[in-house]
Amino acid sequence: MKKVILYSALSLFILILLGLILLPGIVKRYAISHSPELIGRSIELNRLKVNYLGGKIRITDFVMYEANQKDVFISFDTLMVDLKPLRLVKNEFIMQQFYLSGLNSFIVQEDTLFNFSDLITYHSRKKGEADKEVKDTVKNEAFKYELSEIDVRKSRFSFENRNLEDTLLIQELTFFIPYLGWNQEDKSDARVRFLLEKDGYIEAGIQVHPVQGDFVLSLVINSLNLEGIRNYATELADIGSLKGIFNTRLDISGNYNMPEQSLVSGMVEIRDLYVEDRNKKQFLGAESIRTRIEELDPYHSSFKIDSLTISRPYIYFELKDSTNNFVEILSHTPVSADSVELPDTDKNSASRDSSNQIFYAIQTFNIKEGQIDFTDLTTDQEFNYALSEVEVNSEGIESTADWVRIYASMLLNQRGRLVAETGFNPLNTKEIVLDYTISDFQLSDLHIYSTHFVGFPIVYGEMYYKGHTEIENYELISDNKLILDQVTLGEKRGGLLDLPLKFVLFILKDRNGVIDLDIPVRGNTKDPKVSIGTIVWATLKNLIIKTATAPYDFLAGMIGVDPKDVESIEYAYLDTTLTDGRQKQLDLLLELEQIKEGLEIELLYFNDLDLEKKQIALELSGVSPTDSLGEDLLKTMVGKIDSTAHLFTNVRLAQIESYLFAQNDSTQIQVFRSDIRAPQNVGSNPRFEVNYSVREAELDNSE
Repeated sequence: MKKVILYSALSLFILILLGLILLPGIVKRYAISHSPELIGRSIELNRLKVNYLGGKIRITDFVMYEANQKDVFISFDTLMVDLKPLRLVKNEFIMQQFYLSGLNSFIVQEDTLFNFSDLITYHSRKKGEADKEVKDTVKNEAFKYELSEIDVRKSRFSFENRNLEDTLLIQELTFFIPYLGWNQEDKSDARVRFLLEKDGYIEAGIQVHPVQGDFVLSLVINSLNLEGIRNYATELADIGSLKGIFNTRLDISGNYNMPEQSLVSGMVEIRDLYVEDRNKKQFLGAESIRTRIEELDPYHSSFKIDSLTISRPYIYFELKDSTNNFVEILSHTPVSADSVELPDTDKNSASRDSSNQIFYAIQTFNIKEGQIDFTDLTTDQEFNYALSEVEVNSEGIESTADWVRIYASMLLNQRGRLVAETGFNPLNTKEIVLDYTISDFQLSDLHIYSTHFVGFPIVYGEMYYKGHTEIENYELISDNKLILDQVTLGEKRGGLLDLPLKFVLFILKDRNGVIDLDIPVRGNTKDPKVSIGTIVWATLKNLIIKTATAPYDFLAGMIGVDPKDVESIEYAYLDTTLTDGRQKQLDLLLELEQIKEGLEIELLYFNDLDLEKKQIALELSGVSPTDSLGEDLLKTMVGKIDSTAHLFTNVRLAQIESYLFAQNDSTQIQVFRSDIRAPQNVGSNPRFEVNYSVREAELDNSE
């Protein structure tokens, strides 16, 4: 009897042992053959090994196929799991090791579907069916867990976006967590690292307290090639090429129960940035863009930057009739507005501290050795201009500062120099002060503009410009000093505006060929149709027109007299005396002739003879011409009245001519009598109007 029992027990043990030995193979074959029903996809695996005493499971050469049962979806070389299954009885899950090596996953997106969308649908349906059948009859208890040595090595991840014809490849993925426990007091550590397709890598480490929820995440992205995200960038901008290297080291701290209140600090850098448009023309670039972040706190609307440095930036700006190249590039919207889900504004505002206004601070801001190429296609000829050696720097840019100053300098088309200082009040954006100086500016660089607008190409000339501009409550107050030296114009070729620019320049030049002007500019910038450029151009245009139509204002300034003294010589009716005052006026004209070589001066005589004759009749007879009692008497005196009027005219003309010749026998000032039919005679007292012009030879010399 004992032998029977012994043999029976031994046989049962052998059967159980044999069953345990054969069970992994049975499970393996069953899982492979029934995998579509179990998990929704076909699988293969080379070996399934179970250590029952140690609670270890080992799976090698696992493959899960795509829905077409041909292409590989996920595969791995080795999976080892070390469990303590008996602890499940105590509602504890203990995993002493999780090791995964050689994982390969292939994700594909086409339209809005992924190659795992069918799995999501399948398992969602299975879960729904299970939820209907299972009833919770067990009292919930706190679930206890301990997870140790979670180790993922030599893994590979591929994401193919067929919408953009782009593939993202992540290689040599490693992931390690030493320990996670339900009641641990110390923070858990986790590390992940993987290589990018072109020499770069991403590395992250996190310390997290599972109970309290506090965490510190350190993220390193090294040598991420921006070319790999070009197809994604085209969703936002119409670009042709994107190159550059992205680096960052960030520390993110917070609590996973309130992730929106996390704080960010660290460094972000882009090197060798190069961006082309669809025509293979570079429009943006930089040797490096480097930002050191002191603290970003989006929840409290606080953004603190320690430094922002842009080295050797490049911008190509192309102006067109109604747009520019940046507007065309950035207004690219391939995604329809209907497909974009807008955020819930009310919900977002409720989840943040909206009581605080936005605070920003940049302690140090620098642009070094920048370059801007400007092209204007709105003119008859393409206009190109280069700004180089662009330097911009500022310190203490803060939203709460009383005043912020920004300094800038640049080289203008390889010759001129601009130095500027801008000040503004961050708390009141209507308050701006701008000081700037331009020196050694070559006016010939603007010959395309001058030809297009006024028809005269600028052959030669230098400019010095100094300005002080203030904007307060939209009111523009700008005082400008403009000095032009040796400006020479070419032959007129049309132009949008018919302005006598050569004559104006001749009038404004001093004896050394220098034009020295003080130009006040005033206006209101609140009107959206009005820009500072429009106000300045209108001021310059009015200056040119005023100089052409009333040159005596500027000529009087050359000799320091009242403009009225060189505008006209006035007489009263019946007055023919060349007084000291009138002689002084003639002396001033002779002086202008001497110091302004090439200036032509004409004295054109105007007078309403009819009015003067009435004055003569009154003087001769004592009877007003309107008095009917003296009408017959006056008729007998018509001849004498006419001869007296003409005598007065001749005397005035002769005296003027004689005085001029007596003072300078080589004077070129000419005296003319106007046509009696000229409308300027009507109602006019006797006067000599001074007209100024330029000799043709002098105009020819300026070409």
